[in-house]
Order: sequence, then structure tokens, then C-alpha cells
Amino acid sequence: MEYIRLQTIHCLMIIRRCSDDPEHSGKDLLDSYSWMQELNRTMEMLDPTSRFLMQNLFRNEKTDWYKAYWSKTTYYRLKKKAVSEFLSCFMPCF
Repeated sequence: MEYIRLQTIHCLMIIRRCSDDPEHSGKDLLDSYSWMQELNRTMEMLDPTSRFLMQNLFRNEKTDWYKAYWSKTTYYRLKKKAVSEFLSCFMPCF
């Protein structure tokens, strides 16, 4: 279940990143404007720690970026919380 949640969020973040990219800006990326509005709204609703984690989870190419902030156990606990929080904020939009 955790894997499916992460894949869903990963797809949403790809849409967000692509809509910021000038190469994709003219394309209809799943009606990117409305998706972007919902993603931005959802990100704003997250608590600061979850927002920071979600932003870095898919943008940071290093796999161990979190080590400067948390232990491995704390990172996984916060990641699970952030994913659940993100989905509970995002899914009621549909």
C-alpha cells in the first residue's frame, strides 16, 4: 500500500515539474493548470515538516539527502506521515 501511495504522489509531482518546464508548458498535461492548482493547494495545507519532506522526496536526486536532518527511523516515520497527510488533503478534491 505504501508503494502505491508513493507512486501516486510521484506521478503528481512529475506533472507539477513538467508544467513548470518551458518545454511542456504549451501541452495539455492532464489539464495541468487545474492539477497545479490542486497540488499547490495541497502542498500549502501540509505542515511545514511534511511539506519540506515532500518537496525533497521527489526533487532531490540524492537518496540519502535526509541524513542531514533526521535519522533513518525518523525519516521513514515522517515520510509515512507526510504521504498520508498529502493524500488525505489531495484526494477529497475529486
